[in-house]
Amino acid sequence: MFLLLTFIACGDKATSGTTSATGERLITIKITGTSIADMRFSPNNISIKKGDKVKLTLNNTIRAEGLYQNWVLVNLGSAQEVVNNSMAEGTQNNYVPSGKNVVAASSLAAPGATVSVSFNAPAPGTYQFISTFPGNYPKMTGKLVVE
Repeated sequence: MFLLLTFIACGDKATSGTTSATGERLITIKITGTSIADMRFSPNNISIKKGDKVKLTLNNTIRAEGLYQNWVLVNLGSAQEVVNNSMAEGTQNNYVPSGKNVVAASSLAAPGATVSVSFNAPAPGTYQFISTFPGNYPKMTGKLVVE
């Protein structure tokens, strides 16, 4: 019973993923839902360790035309600024602005497509991940904790 309660209390969280032969932490995030109204990151809470080399795969399972997604890791508290700056970047830059608040970012994933991004874990702390494709934020958001 305790194990079941622990699992339920943890919610939608990836704390380990798997480790590749090269030592990379492999994490997969799916975009779930059937429309813009119910889409979300799953899991939407991730924990990694300081120094981890991460390969994150984003699987856009939504099949609705035009619902592109990306995964952008930002400093906590900077999401709205990053989203505001992303609008000028357009599809040619995957709606990802340059700047100190963007830690890592994937390319755009079309409906039904998968993309990956590799990065080194930033300094210990809490970060936010978002989708900066127009109309996705603040719906598409999650938390990454570096321990």
